[in-house]
Formats: sequence, structure tokens, C-alpha cells
Amino acid sequence: MSIKLLIAIFSLLLMSIAANGQEVAKVRWENGFHLVKSDKPFPLTRYPGVDYFDLRSDQPAHCTQAGKNLRICKVLSDTGIDFVFKQKGKRIGKWPTSVLAGSGNSIFEVLKGDLDGDQIDEIIVANLDYISNGMGIQTWTISIFPNPDIFGFQPPLEFSVEEFGARGTFVKHSTDKRCQILVTEWHSLEHPKRGDGMYIIGRWYHYWKGSLIPVKDRPPVARRYLNKFAELVSRTQENPKVPLWWFQDDQTETLNVDPAILEKEIRSINGVISKVIPAGGEEGDGILKIQVRLDSGQTRVYQESAKAFEDTDDYFFRLGSGKFERPYPMDYTPADINKWLLGKKVKITTYGSGDLYTRQIIWLENQ
Repeated sequence: MSIKLLIAIFSLLLMSIAANGQEVAKVRWENGFHLVKSDKPFPLTRYPGVDYFDLRSDQPAHCTQAGKNLRICKVLSDTGIDFVFKQKGKRIGKWPTSVLAGSGNSIFEVLKGDLDGDQIDEIIVANLDYISNGMGIQTWTISIFPNPDIFGFQPPLEFSVEEFGARGTFVKHSTDKRCQILVTEWHSLEHPKRGDGMYIIGRWYHYWKGSLIPVKDRPPVARRYLNKFAELVSRTQENPKVPLWWFQDDQTETLNVDPAILEKEIRSINGVISKVIPAGGEEGDGILKIQVRLDSGQTRVYQESAKAFEDTDDYFFRLGSGKFERPYPMDYTPADINKWLLGKKVKITTYGSGDLYTRQIIWLENQ
């Protein structure tokens, strides 16, 4: 074969890759048990939880005492459902929340501890929002508030997890003085040897000044939902040591590529965030919207969608850390979302397989 012909074939291959997007990075599945087996619950004060109760009953408020001075109540009023913070009997602030979907019942619990190592405790409120049919997947909203004894009442960092335990979501790793937050969700993934299956995925984050930072050098962990694990989940889902406990098994694996970006990169465009409309703001309708001034000169508004298979340009699946190549959790809302997003450079990447676009992620380039 002549040199000219080889050059021509190589050029065609390069043109094909350019036309079809960046190919998928080679995914390595490795046993991950040794990476989590020594992890322990992070030391937090766990206040008496408020278990199933009905806000539509004769008691429109249910409270838990979080230390000597702080009392946190879930309150039903004419305007909605809120967590109300009271300090020494005086109301200092409120924050919107929800009851369990499909009923007036609810569960929430309150934790306290120094998550970021600054010698000041944060207040954590975990609220059960939803239980799915079938597998009974539990979706919780985690709200992390600055300590009101020192800072007064301030908006929290919020995000969602699928499965939560006070002693299994907040983790102490042997080589890390700070708390590592294990954020879990369920995904259908294709394993190279075992084919398609349902997995629980865990990603690791640090809390820092009202936002999350992916933990460097801790890859995502995954465990397949097989018979043995399914039985364990049904038996221990209410145990406060989950989800960490579920990963401390020799069936746990790690991935070198985040599960959210296993598909091929179809295209990427760059820009700068010029406006943020928070989901719960005055302009908000429950959906986070981000306006981006693209490098092309166009301006486009993207809105968050939990559906991975939205195939229009106006939706995004997640925000992501471009620095660490990790998506942020579901419903991720930093304490000051405008300060965190406005003016930031982003890369908006569309992933897919063949002609099917499966998701878009807005990567923050320097975060």
C-alpha cells in the first residue's frame, strides 16, 4: 500500500471522527471495595428525627430541638410548607420545603457538625420528598445552612440524593480531615461483561462556603442491583448507615469515567453565563434557567430537566465541574447561586449515541 493511500485513509478517519463527535473514552471498571472498606460515619450530632406525620392533621407544625437555642419546625400555612427556624423562641427565618409526594406525610431530620473543617458547625436538614413505585427509591433534599448562632439565618446549599442515611451520606475517610459527602443516585448502565443493569452510583464531594467541590482522586463507585443486593436494600433502607454500608462490599466497582458522560460527545459550544433565574426566585417557576451568551454572539436560555433524554437544545441535564469532570448532584443550588454562576465561562456539551441525544451538561470551566 502506497504512502499516499495511507495518508488518505488516515485523513478520512480524522474527518469521520470530527463529523461524528469525540469518541467515548475507554471505560475501566475495577473493583472498588478496598477504596471504601475503611470509611466510617462522619461525627455529627443527630437530633431526634421527626418521623411520619401528617401536616393536614390537627397539628399544623412539627418541630425538633437542635441544641440549646435552635428549634426547627415544618409548618403548614396558607402560603405553603416551610421549615421555620426559631432561636430562643424567636422566629429568625424560613425556607420552603415539601411533604412526601402523594400524601401529607413527611419525614425530616436535623444534623449538626463541622463539614468543612473551619471549626464552625453547619446545620443540615434532610427532608424526604418522594418514594418511587417498584424499587421504592427514596429521594431526599439535603439543605446545609450556615450556623445561625454565628451568621444569623442565611439561605442554604441544597441538592437531592437518591437514598440517605445520617451515618452513611456524611463520611469520614481515613486520609481526609474534612467530611466527604456521598451523593447517590440510581442509573441504568451497560457493563462490558454483564450487559445492561441497574446500579446505585456514588460520587464524593466536599462542602465549602455554601457550595460543593468534587473530591479529587476519588472516582465514582457503583454497585449492581442483583438479587443479593436487592434483598439487602429492602431490609436496610431505613438504616442510618446507608448508602455507605451498601458500598462496603466486594461487589462494589469504580469507574474511571463518570457515568453521566459514558456516551459519545456529539458537540460542544462555549459561552459566558449572563443571567440566572433560580427555580424558587421571583421569576422562577420551579425550574432553574440559565442564560448564556455564546461565543458565536447568540444568547440562549437553558432550563434544567431531570429527563436524561431531552433532545432539544434548550434543556440541560446537569451543571458540572469542568475542573474535575464531575457533574453536580440533582437539583444542585448553591447558597448564592447568582454569585456562583454569573459571569462564569461554560462549555455546553451534548452527549449521545448515534442519532440519539441523551443529555446536555453545562460544564463550568474553572470550577
